[in-house]
Amino acid sequence: MTTNSTRMLRQVARRDVDGVFASFYDQTRARVFGMVTRVLSDPGYSEETTQDIYLQVWRTPDSSNPVRGPRCVG
Repeated sequence: MTTNSTRMLRQVARRDVDGVFASFYDQTRARVFGMVTRVLSDPGYSEETTQDIYLQVWRTPDSSNPVRGPRCVG
């Protein structure tokens, strides 16, 4: 993750989100979707899973690690 992405994720965690979450999404969505698609090999399920990842970041941004990504909670 780039330094800029890390900074944006920290801003989201502080709820300093004046357009920051949208920028974070725009900057990372292709990479996240690509990684998910490689793992799942199903474009439809990959879209749903990618949405779930960003929803998790939005709901609990302080639990997201800039290097490892959001913590998965079962």
